[in-house]
Amino acid sequence: MPAYKAPLDDIRFLLHDVHDVAQLSALPGFEEATPDMIDAVLVEGAKICEEVLFRGALLSLLPIQHHTTALCLQSCSREP
Repeated sequence: MPAYKAPLDDIRFLLHDVHDVAQLSALPGFEEATPDMIDAVLVEGAKICEEVLFRGALLSLLPIQHHTTALCLQSCSREP
């Protein structure tokens, strides 16, 4: 099964080197938007994309018969 890997290095380069996101923490109301905090948010967002969204998108591409068969097998294998 193909795997999606979020381009964190590219995103970090754009945020830190091109746009200098560290300046954001100097604005009122954005004091906690430090580069470390932004990196933490990026990493967690990448995990969601890689582990939840991409996997769900792949499952939606499977034929409907596969889903129906899987559901029937699950419901038939349950004990009353």
